[in-house]
Amino acid sequence: MAIGPVSNWNSGLSDVGSVAPILGAEGLWAGAIFVFSIWFVIACYRIGNQHETELSQEFSNVDILRHLLAFMEGQEEVERQD
Repeated sequence: MAIGPVSNWNSGLSDVGSVAPILGAEGLWAGAIFVFSIWFVIACYRIGNQHETELSQEFSNVDILRHLLAFMEGQEEVERQD
């Protein structure tokens, strides 16, 4: 980061050199962190969708849901008689 000599405060803005907040290794680290962050968010969404799909397939059977609700309510399982 080059901003000119610090002892000379009377210089104009035209004397100020380029200011780059992220140079060299810091730029590589910032890029790596950015790519990792995007990958992490996408992976979390993908894993969540996978779990939702597995649960929806598992509980698509009405009998399984009825048994689960009966278990959660503490009731005995009652078979539906047709």
